[in-house]
Amino acid sequence: MQNLGPLIIVPTLLIIYGIYLAIAAFFSDFVYLFTGSRSSSKIKIKEMTSLKTRIYTSLTGVAWIVVACFLTIMVTQGQIFHLLTQFLLSHH
Repeated sequence: MQNLGPLIIVPTLLIIYGIYLAIAAFFSDFVYLFTGSRSSSKIKIKEMTSLKTRIYTSLTGVAWIVVACFLTIMVTQGQIFHLLTQFLLSHH
């Protein structure tokens, strides 16, 4: 089995970003969003002014988590489950 470390770095960062959005939307007055394209990416500060904005931002974070999990499964060709099973059985 190949080393999966390099393959899960980007999805892990996306999951962390998704968790940040999902939680910070309800506990912070401002949230930092990554916007733009690959050539001109920027960080935008979004003010959490209404409940609708907070819910939308939180759902965006959950969407990032789902996409990152799907990306992890696709990139590792399902080997991540074998790795997790091996890890859980060895530490039980």
